[in-house]
Amino acid sequence: DYPYKDLAAASEFLFIMGYDMHFWDDYTCITKGTCSPAEASLKDLKLGLSEYLKVVDPSKLVLGLPWYGQHYFDLVVPINVGQVDYKDVLKAMDTKNLIKTKTIDQDSQSWVLKCNSNCIEGQKFGKTVWFDDATTLTPKYQLASDNNLLGVGMWSVDKLPIPEADGSDPHKNERDAMWTAISNWETSMKLVEKYEDNHIHQKIPTSASASVVFLPNANAAAP
Repeated sequence: DYPYKDLAAASEFLFIMGYDMHFWDDYTCITKGTCSPAEASLKDLKLGLSEYLKVVDPSKLVLGLPWYGQHYFDLVVPINVGQVDYKDVLKAMDTKNLIKTKTIDQDSQSWVLKCNSNCIEGQKFGKTVWFDDATTLTPKYQLASDNNLLGVGMWSVDKLPIPEADGSDPHKNERDAMWTAISNWETSMKLVEKYEDNHIHQKIPTSASASVVFLPNANAAAP
């Protein structure tokens, strides 16, 4: 445990890593139903955020969510074989006859892909991918709005698809949807305005050069 209350008092805000939440090597928790292969299970996010809110004022909290997923090899339980960028998930879904099913896990509110062969090119094993997109991230960003957090963020921008070298942009809609989901994290915020501060902005970058973007509450006072 870290002294979150003291850390918040000594800093402008705390960035909650609402990702890397999938189980690691404790496979027994899967069979018990106490953990999830999802990178950011809604159930776990609610629990984790509630713990932060016990000791830190919501105006000091930023909720970060993943723009990537996890790849699994199914044995008796899912065996993790690596992280998968959202752009690579889209590439897999573009591959003819590769995807067997795409369903939403109700507890985690994350997508589950089942593939007819290895889902991700370059990774030797794994016919299952758990991931989030604009649809499943929206209710997770909503947690920040519902709890009056300072803002939201993600890890990371370079996980999104970008235009091809030939100028084509087959996944523009998906990329735009991800930006829309994060920029509209507050129900009443339809247009993202600049945050009046020299070093923290709400302005969305147009390139994939940044790792994390922080979008603060529209009513937040500049520190």
